[in-house]
Amino acid sequence: MRISSIRLQNFRGFAACTLSLDRPLTVLVGVNGAGKTSTLDAIVRLLGVTNRVPGRAKRLLVDADIRRDAAGCEIDMVGTTNGATFHTGIQLARGGRQVVNTTLPRRAGAGEADAGSGEADAGSGERLPTALPAAYYPASRMVSDQRYLRAHGAPPSLFGRGLDAIESLDRLSLRANLSFDDFFQWFRLREDLENEQRTRGAPEYEDRPLKAVRDAIERVVPGISRLRVQRLPFRLVALKNGAEYELDQLSDGERGLLAMVGDLAFRLTITHRELPDPLQGEALVLIDEIEQHLHPSWQRLVVNSLLRAFPNCQFIVTTHSPQVLSEVPNDAVLLLDDFQFFRPAAPTQGRDTNSILWEVLGVAARPQAIVKELDEITGLLDDGRHDEARDRLDRLAQSLTERDPEVARLRGLLDLVERIDASDREEA
Repeated sequence: MRISSIRLQNFRGFAACTLSLDRPLTVLVGVNGAGKTSTLDAIVRLLGVTNRVPGRAKRLLVDADIRRDAAGCEIDMVGTTNGATFHTGIQLARGGRQVVNTTLPRRAGAGEADAGSGEADAGSGERLPTALPAAYYPASRMVSDQRYLRAHGAPPSLFGRGLDAIESLDRLSLRANLSFDDFFQWFRLREDLENEQRTRGAPEYEDRPLKAVRDAIERVVPGISRLRVQRLPFRLVALKNGAEYELDQLSDGERGLLAMVGDLAFRLTITHRELPDPLQGEALVLIDEIEQHLHPSWQRLVVNSLLRAFPNCQFIVTTHSPQVLSEVPNDAVLLLDDFQFFRPAAPTQGRDTNSILWEVLGVAARPQAIVKELDEITGLLDDGRHDEARDRLDRLAQSLTERDPEVARLRGLLDLVERIDASDREEA
């Protein structure tokens, strides 16, 4: 599945814009309130068209989504799935009903493409013919821990539900809540199947879906390997640099990245169960604030690690991180400013953090008070007030240290000027 473009008209802060997304990776950058999350939310609303359940009305847009002073809003999306083009669109008049227009290819053998329109809040909510594999990881994503398992053992539902129920396509919510509950149950049942095969004379047997999840986690989460279920007591545990940890003993960054990668791989094993390697499956992945809870060194790794682990997925992510931007292609980056999209005037790939902060994000590399102090010291040197310059530089060096590049530069300049002055006095 690929999204080619989206169009937003009077949606939240957007007046009118069309955004091309026909690439494996799109990185949205902008200050808070510029429209990054609204863009992802629009895509989520449009993807929600494919998940309408029979007999259940589903409101995809509300009046709060309509731009101030506008009579209504409209969003639509064009893309491809299984080699066929699809289109979905939603219109909402203020105080009125939403109208959904769709053109989606049917499943294989189901005939011609389905086209139609209807009012999603009015009644039938007929399920559209194709499920589009997609997942949305919002900035508010939280990872549940295993305190329930520690206190009570396995949840009561663990043994009451089989794989058929857990792996049902109908249960895959677009918005992932990253609870370990379903994942734990699925992992435990698949691991039981794997262990049963091994005890029956195939000691090297690996469950294909389970292997896909393990492989994805090991490729993306640094230092983490061999995820497994501990039985007595019930725990999800993993090796971290050779030592075994329960998942809630890991840091927020480790646990969050592991949960997101595990969830995505889990989804691909369900939506692409026919593939020898489910990680090769196509899906649309939306991630808000991809750098969340990650150390800067991990921020540099995360995007390319995801692209390698899930090579046929389309990623649309938002970030504020210069470390993320320095590792992605220039043509993948889109700036948002006041709900308008722009290409950055300066490149990002391979650039240092300070250059990206200033030239792309518009943020000075230093706090303004420090910049002002450095400028004033430079002014004192220009005016020949060397003693004052040295006193203020000494005070500034106490906080910045002598290793700071600007402190070292001014210190060298001050020493040079004073040597020249001393030489001039000797000659006189």
